[in-house]
Amino acid sequence: MNTYGSKYKKSHGFTLIELVLVMGIIVLFSSVIFSTFIIINTSHARVAVTNDAKDFASLNMQAINNLAVNADSVVLSTSTAAQSGYTVVYFTAAGALYYTPFGSSPTLAFSYPQYTINNGSKVKWAVLPTFTIGSGGTLDVRLQIKDNSTGNIYYTLTESIFLANANTADMIDNAGGAATVLKFRNPTFVAIP
Repeated sequence: MNTYGSKYKKSHGFTLIELVLVMGIIVLFSSVIFSTFIIINTSHARVAVTNDAKDFASLNMQAINNLAVNADSVVLSTSTAAQSGYTVVYFTAAGALYYTPFGSSPTLAFSYPQYTINNGSKVKWAVLPTFTIGSGGTLDVRLQIKDNSTGNIYYTLTESIFLANANTADMIDNAGGAATVLKFRNPTFVAIP
């Protein structure tokens, strides 16, 4: 009988060094993959917030455009006080767009709960509008979207609205170029005696 072969049996497992080496490689690759996921997730969140701000600005701009496009007279102001025959368009400090047809109560232009945070208790964005009279019968609107969490201006949208029914004599700037309130009269308006 050969005692040499029975004394040194061949082992069928992994050594401790092999296991530690494999675990080290796994830890190294997992840290690289984890950091990549963090970068991708952060980038995705940043893009989502930017798109949210752009959508909010676009909704407000479209609402202003829809309200004022048929106006035959425009008055720019800093006061939300009613003016005979005019619809008043303004933003509240909370960022909500309201319009008040003459003789009516204020109406919220639109309400979307996705533009709130803390389960709807706080508005995510505020809007800082600037209305100016452009050349050739246009109403120039600039909407600055302010992040209520940081107080910083996050996005700015500018648009010129062509008012086909108005001429420059019917466009009055009572705010000296810093109007935050838009008042307009539609040609279909019938004064109530």
